[in-house]
Amino acid sequence: MGVHPGLPAARAAYDPERFRSLLPRFALVGEVGLDRRAGRDEQARIFTDILGACRDQPVLISVHSTGRAAEVVDLIERHQHPGIILHWFLGTDDLRDRAHAAGAYLSVNQAMSDAILQAVPIDGLLPETDFPARQVGAHIPGAIAPLEKRLCGIWGRSAVEVRQQLWTNLKTIAIASGAIDVVSEELADRLVAF
Repeated sequence: MGVHPGLPAARAAYDPERFRSLLPRFALVGEVGLDRRAGRDEQARIFTDILGACRDQPVLISVHSTGRAAEVVDLIERHQHPGIILHWFLGTDDLRDRAHAAGAYLSVNQAMSDAILQAVPIDGLLPETDFPARQVGAHIPGAIAPLEKRLCGIWGRSAVEVRQQLWTNLKTIAIASGAIDVVSEELADRLVAF
């Protein structure tokens, strides 16, 4: 459940009361956030409202920040939540460090440079399973093996160690956010096993 900030129809359809009424049924909110392709005020109002609605809720929140990374980091610092995941974050090193200090995780994909992948803290990285939005290096959603292979080289770890780290990161954010109690029993059991 979400309101993609770059889609006018999604923003126009946003109903705060309906969002709040549906929120308890979901473990994931996303993509929400800010996008350079639309007016800032409406997006910021919606994003701030969503962050407020998610406060104290057991959800993961996938956050979009294209062209507005600094504003997004400012907002997540003011409205902290233990389940924030910055989706395909391309902000500066300083912004990434601030986001990490605020407890946000960063989701990455095969199209990102090695420099970006190296800069993301190992314990704050999640793979993006909705890639390939741009068709670079992967051809079906959920195909994260090419990314895992690159992370093996970047981290100097085996494929098993990389995969275990990614699952451990998901487990950590799922527990911290409370989303572990909302996801399917099968996924919760799998996460707890790590």
